[in-house]
Amino acid sequence: VAALVPRLAPGAAPAEPSLSPEAWAAADVFTSALGRGLDTALADCSSARELCSWGYGRDVDLAADYRASAVAPLLSGGEFRA
Repeated sequence: VAALVPRLAPGAAPAEPSLSPEAWAAADVFTSALGRGLDTALADCSSARELCSWGYGRDVDLAADYRASAVAPLLSGGEFRA
């Protein structure tokens, strides 16, 4: 979804007609979360609060830094690869 954000304008007609309605909904939610601050949006989620209570708050912080890396891991043969 983050890769699509630069090409999506709020309320615009779909520029990517091949996307499913679910993908458009995910993009809308992600864009909204960026607008209010991704770190705040994630911290408000029950899963993030649970992770923080288990001592994984730094992981939540890292998840909010979506521009931290130009690559995403791919699960291949039971291993994650860049």
